[in-house]
Amino acid sequence: MYILSSTKELKDKVEQVKLEKGKVVVDIGCGNNPTNDADILVDLYLGTDRPSGGGKKLEHRGRPVFNADIQDLSAFENKSIDFVYSKHILEHVDFPDKACVELVRISKAGYIECPHPWDELTDILKGRSRTYHKWLVFVVGNTAKFYDKLNFSFNLDDPIHASCLYMLNHKIEQYGSFNDWEKVAIYRYFQELGDGRHTQLKWFDSFDYLVIK
Repeated sequence: MYILSSTKELKDKVEQVKLEKGKVVVDIGCGNNPTNDADILVDLYLGTDRPSGGGKKLEHRGRPVFNADIQDLSAFENKSIDFVYSKHILEHVDFPDKACVELVRISKAGYIECPHPWDELTDILKGRSRTYHKWLVFVVGNTAKFYDKLNFSFNLDDPIHASCLYMLNHKIEQYGSFNDWEKVAIYRYFQELGDGRHTQLKWFDSFDYLVIK
């Protein structure tokens, strides 16, 4: 594994990639499934000690790796990255607002992906909650909303919350729980609202965020 062991090494690699390719793509929190077009990988866990992922090692696939926390990317200069991926990491962190500030600071554009809240909630109903996920993440327009998973409650003034609550209650009354086909039906329903199995946000220049505890 080619580890960038200092801030200087990281900055030199960023400049090298920019000269060779004209742009720099970084995957932060890549884990064992890094994005194919990422030039540099960033992860907090370089071994098998990650709290999720089934003990799988970080996969670098020939790319350089820098050890850092998404909540503190101070090794990167402002807007030094052209595109940053952050997939299935923000639901884990203690302070998603800090992570969002850092993503916008270092990059000109990016892509965020988290498990859809209804994926999380249906798992809770089936008694297999992922306790290592701390936040339910909704995307509304250009805003990422982070709800404390342990204290989440439905807001009936929010049309997405209200429609989902109706569906959840209807399924509970009808079946008592969800099977896999019912979960697929719920995913398809939310795809029609702009959401699928995953919460997704592709942003340019910046995005808004809101943390609700």
